[in-house]
Amino acid sequence: MRITFIGHVCVDKNLIRGEIETFYGGGVIHGAVTAKRLGAEASVLTKCAEADREHFTSFRDAGVDATFLPSRSSTSIRNEYPTGNPDDRRSHIISRADPFSSADIASLEADVVHLVYDGRELYESPFTSFTVEGRTGRGDTCTAAFLVGMQRMGLREATALAAEVTSRKMQYRGAYRG
Repeated sequence: MRITFIGHVCVDKNLIRGEIETFYGGGVIHGAVTAKRLGAEASVLTKCAEADREHFTSFRDAGVDATFLPSRSSTSIRNEYPTGNPDDRRSHIISRADPFSSADIASLEADVVHLVYDGRELYESPFTSFTVEGRTGRGDTCTAAFLVGMQRMGLREATALAAEVTSRKMQYRGAYRG
């Protein structure tokens, strides 16, 4: 199965416990790296400023094929975590990368996955404890783990896998490590 993640990488400026850290992330990183480390073939199509490309090493480190298209600027977000609760987050857009055009995505080759509620049952699985540092990327990690799980197992098992993988990822900053 090949999953292609399309979206902007992000230069996050995270204010945690009074200290600013720069983190090179974004949903496409968290999703693609998680999918790859769970055994799926993953690729990324993204846009960012040329000067920022060298900092997005998570793709290369995980063996994910990433295509960077040119942009005048990179998407950058300031995330403020005023308390130890990772859900207490204030986000502000600093800058945005150029939008994608239909020409940018016209030649993509990937399996298409469409998620649909099965109409009979709600599937849920608990998350374990997590840290503020592990907050960024949890939704993207969960989605990617669920997509990979759905190719291998049923809804209940894929939901449990997504919660398990996401809970492990939320113990540290950065993309899922496997």
